This record gives sequence, C-alpha cells and structure tokens, in this order.
Amino acid sequence: MLNQLLMKWQADKERISIIFQSSQYTYPEISSIISVIANNLYQQGIKKNSKVALFMDNRPELIWLYFAIFKLGAVAVPVNYRYKSAELNYVLQDCQAEMLITEEIKEQYVEPFLSKTNSNLKIFSLSKYPNKNWDNFSVLLEEKTRSHPDMIIKEEDLAVILYTSGSTSNPKGVMHSHHSLLSSARNLTNTLLLNESCIQGVTLPICHVAGLIGQVISTFLVGGKIVLFPKFDAASLVLAIEKHKITHLQVVPVSLVELVDCLNQSPRDLTSLRCVMVGGDKVPEVLQEKFLKLSLCYVTEVMGMTESFSYCVNLSHDKTKLGSAGKPAIGVEIKIVDDDDKAVESEKIGEIKINSQANMIGYWKNPEETSKTLRNGWIYSGDLAYQDEDGFIWFVGRKKQLIIRGGSNIAPQEVEAILTQHPFVEEVCVIGFPDKKFRQIVCACVVLNKASSSSSSLSLQEIKDFCKDKLSDYKVPEKIFIFKALPHNATGKLDRKKIMEMSTDPSAEYLFKN
Repeated sequence: MLNQLLMKWQADKERISIIFQSSQYTYPEISSIISVIANNLYQQGIKKNSKVALFMDNRPELIWLYFAIFKLGAVAVPVNYRYKSAELNYVLQDCQAEMLITEEIKEQYVEPFLSKTNSNLKIFSLSKYPNKNWDNFSVLLEEKTRSHPDMIIKEEDLAVILYTSGSTSNPKGVMHSHHSLLSSARNLTNTLLLNESCIQGVTLPICHVAGLIGQVISTFLVGGKIVLFPKFDAASLVLAIEKHKITHLQVVPVSLVELVDCLNQSPRDLTSLRCVMVGGDKVPEVLQEKFLKLSLCYVTEVMGMTESFSYCVNLSHDKTKLGSAGKPAIGVEIKIVDDDDKAVESEKIGEIKINSQANMIGYWKNPEETSKTLRNGWIYSGDLAYQDEDGFIWFVGRKKQLIIRGGSNIAPQEVEAILTQHPFVEEVCVIGFPDKKFRQIVCACVVLNKASSSSSSLSLQEIKDFCKDKLSDYKVPEKIFIFKALPHNATGKLDRKKIMEMSTDPSAEYLFKN
C-alpha cells in the first residue's frame, strides 16, 4: 500500500529523494518527517477515512503530507492550485473536509470561505504568521511520543479524491484507492522501464493526477530522485536539467512551446534527457520536431484522464507515428466502440473505453455520473479515436467538444492540427461559434507568433486559403479571433469553456476579428 511505499529505501541513508531549490532530502529523512506529521495529524483528530484538503503550490511539504495522510488511512483531497474562493468553497463542502492545510499565498482565498460558513474546519498554514484562528504548520513537525496505532489499510481503501476541471458543470471528485494509485504508477514504470537511475523533473502540479502519480509516486516506486519546481518556468527548468542531469520530464504542450522558445534563445546541454512525456492535449508534429532538434530527445506522447491515468503511450520514433497517442500502456486494455458499444473496425472512429487496475472507484457522492462513466469495470472516456493497422491509437477529439455544423460532425483537434502548421500561428483553439443557419460554424481563436508583423497579419481569407486543400469545405474556419493569449486550466489544457465565453462576449478584449 502507499503507506509502505517508502519503506524499501529507508535503509539507504545516502539515497536522495527530493531536491527543491537549495534543499535536498534523503529517503530516510522524508520517511522520518512523514512519520512525525502522521503522528501529529492523528493527535489533531485525523483518523482513517478523514478528509484532509491540501491547497498549495508544489513544495516538499505537500509530498510529506500526502504520505502522512496515506499512513493514517485518511483521504487526501488536493485542491487545484489555481482555485479561488468559490471553487475552494465547493470542494471543501463537497468532500466534507475535516482539515485544510494551506500556505500564505493562498490564505486570501480561504478567509472568504470561513466568513460564509459555520465550518469547524481545522486550518494549518505554512505562513510564518497565519491567521490568529489558524495553526502554524510547524506544529505538525514537532516530534512527540508516538500515539497513533499502525493502521490496517486494505488495497481497496480510498486514498485520494481528485477533483476534475468541471468544464461543463461543478468539478467531480474522482475517487482512487491505494490499489488504483499504485497500479497506475506500476503501469507507467513498466511501460517506460523506469529504474532507480531516474531523475524526474517535476514541474506539473502535484495536486493533479499526472504530477502526483506520473512523477512523484512512480519515481518513489523505483527509488529515483525528483527535482521539484514550485511551478513551470522554462528558463529555470533548462538550467536544472543541465545542473542535475534530469533524465525524465512530463509537460503539457504549451510548456513545450516555451521550452523550445527558451532553447532557441539560449541553447543548453540537455543530453541527459531520456524521456519527455507530453500530454493534456494534442502535440503538433512541427513542435515535436523542433524540440527533438534542440534537445536531441524525442517527445513521448501520452494520453490519459483523471479517472484512469495514462492509458496510452507513444514510444515509437517512427516519423509516420508522430501525433499518435501510441499503444495501450502495460496493464491497460483498450477498445474503441461505437454508440451501441460494439467494437469498430481498424481506421474507424469510435469512443475509447479502458479496462485497467488503475481505473477509479467512482465519483464522490455522484452515483449517476459514475454509472455513465464506469460500466462493468470499463471507463468510457469520452475520447474519440481510431486505431490504425499497426495498433497505434490516434486521438480525434472529445465527444462533448464536437462542432455540429448543419448536421455534420467536426472534431476541433483536426482543424487545430492543420492551423498549427501555419507559419504565423503560435497557438490555436477551434470552437463551434453560434450561427442561425448552421447552428454552429467553425471559429479559430488564434495567438500569433513572433514571425507575424502585426495583429492583423492573418486574415480570415488567408486562413481559408491555407486550409482549402487540407480540409473538407465544411471544416474550414468561417470566423477568426486573434487574442494576445489563450487561457489554460490547471492541467495545461486549453480552457475551451473560457475561450468560448471570450469569443461570444462583445466586451472581450481581442486584437482582431473577422
């Protein structure tokens, strides 16, 4: 179980587990700290199945807290680091948290919640001078006589509730057990052949499934080392890769763009890199080729979801497979099915469904949504894809994101893949724009790159001309907005809901529209 994960490395006094800024911690050191925190949490009333919410940026304390909570058989509830008061309020009330542990920069979002509720929530802050009604986190680091019993933790016991982004409704709490978290990590380590020589650069938020499982738990499972960053910063990351000889990274596409820009301006020696996984959204082929040229490391595309973690990994270096999500990870079974749940033929588009020990238990207090997504042990992903004759899976789009123009279905990602090839396009999001005649038309929301001379240097007609030989007529954009930047959610995905709001709001700020 997760509470025993670090025991294997406790005797190795020299083995480094975490590097964070100027500090580093060995496996025995963090095991000792985790035991102290677990003891103090128990004395504060945290027992098996207690919900403990964690609201902070990446830092060692967050990792210690996860494992202290697991040690007690309690349930960790990481809160999206980008959340504000209303979103935090929803999560805390929905999961019925007994304790919240936060940091100084987040306190401003906690206080409004307290003023609106009669909550008995216990709050600890990493701030040196927390709110007078809260406790300092240092209290949880005080060594005391052990008082908590060894908890009997079963593999099916709930370990964590991870809240999804909630693009169409309130966030859903995805429940994972000790078994599903460890299975997720094992599937990935076996697929990537991770071992104790792994030095993982952790820039993804560890309040999210990819950072927590894909980077932290997977690396600890094999006794590797993590170099932890508060947030993604391209300049800091490339320096750290060179200094610490980082071997593995996981980033989102927008971060890969920043890495390429940074390396173009200031080349660095990145030859220590063995694997750079990129997921969260489709990775343009041209971007992959640029990164390979600058780093001498291939991009490994990965496809996953909070409900089932990484279920597809592309380990191929074949140029004809660039842009594919790859093949099922070890331990994962995938089928592509039609609306009647029947398997489709090779090259035919259908919905991905996943059978894996890594699948979630269900959604917290939401049996209706659970029954829609989890059926007979299979997760119905909502991801549309096809499988080629070589067994590679190609992502087409999300069922809920399909643009329906006059009865014809259009996957935004297909149009985006073409537009990212335009020499002036830095980033693009394609949405369905309301239209009286067709109900929806294809609208391109674009961020221009430095090669463009002005905000009006890309017209709708130019977009149409560029696409006409690459896309069917009905898929060609009929409207264009040019923005300074496009919003992303905590997982790095384009926030399509906000982009739609920006595009349909007459008062929204844009550089150009046509």
